[in-house]
Amino acid sequence: MKALIVTLLVVCSFASASEPDVTGAYRYGGGIHVIRLALLPNGAYLAQMDLDIYPEAGRSTGTWSRLGEEVRLNPKKEEGDLTGYLTVLLVRTVDGKKALLRSEDIEQESNPFFYFYMKKSPNQPVETTDAVARPPRLT
Repeated sequence: MKALIVTLLVVCSFASASEPDVTGAYRYGGGIHVIRLALLPNGAYLAQMDLDIYPEAGRSTGTWSRLGEEVRLNPKKEEGDLTGYLTVLLVRTVDGKKALLRSEDIEQESNPFFYFYMKKSPNQPVETTDAVARPPRLT
């Protein structure tokens, strides 16, 4: 079993080395809700949804992996409106910005409203005054 895990880790590291890095902080927002998503370099992710009248409407934590042009989220804990909402995200570039699109929203690919836009990459410093760049508050 350990040999299989080591083999998978080696294969994944070679696959991700040739692809652009997607780790960083993303924001989806429009209308009455905002979703902040952090894809961490260690393979974990954090997500939080806030509504205008109901802050912390949903949370999700778990692990993520990239396979080609897909980021697959494997939730360990989900709460509220984010339960089952984030599963597969498609890697895209929109107006020169790195972006992610839920696979369920592929028919809306031409509409920029449906994208998670990268706000901070892991190489950029996070300022405490930048609410968008802060990782989601999860417990």
